[in-house]
Amino acid sequence: MSASRSQFDQRYDTIYQRGGDAAETARSVGLTAPGPAAGATPAAPVAEQSQPAFRAPAAELGGDSMAQSTGIAEVIPPDAAPQVRPEGAPAARRKINPYLVALWVLGLGLTAFGAWGSVAPYLVEMDPQGMQGFMPNGFPWFIMISTLAPNVVFAGLVIIAGALTLHAVGWIRRHG
Repeated sequence: MSASRSQFDQRYDTIYQRGGDAAETARSVGLTAPGPAAGATPAAPVAEQSQPAFRAPAAELGGDSMAQSTGIAEVIPPDAAPQVRPEGAPAARRKINPYLVALWVLGLGLTAFGAWGSVAPYLVEMDPQGMQGFMPNGFPWFIMISTLAPNVVFAGLVIIAGALTLHAVGWIRRHG
């Protein structure tokens, strides 16, 4: 590793810094530092830092009791424009994933087509005159649709289940 120890920020464990190693720190795993070696002179005590590195005025903290007690506040650049929504402006819309919409349309379409295909031979009146001969007019599509209808319904239901799963994963990611 080319990073030198002088580039490390001593306020933080080395595990959280570039070039740091988990084996280099005992504080990261909750262990105490080893005692002084035999015959070693004790080092001068290090003064605890009583003030946090960043101290925000109470007015900036906005009355947030948690921020006041910890001294942690959001840092906003001075030239940043305030994010104010004008009166009557529409609220921010949620982005809709077009692939999920396509999955819903495909799943519902396949399920509806398969359900129709399973009952189509009974709903459509076949012409008895067209049933004459080796390849009767219109007959093969009845055979194909009625044969494939259960599989098409199943495929539609699987796609709908997949879309529901993707919705659940997205919800878990957003609301964690």
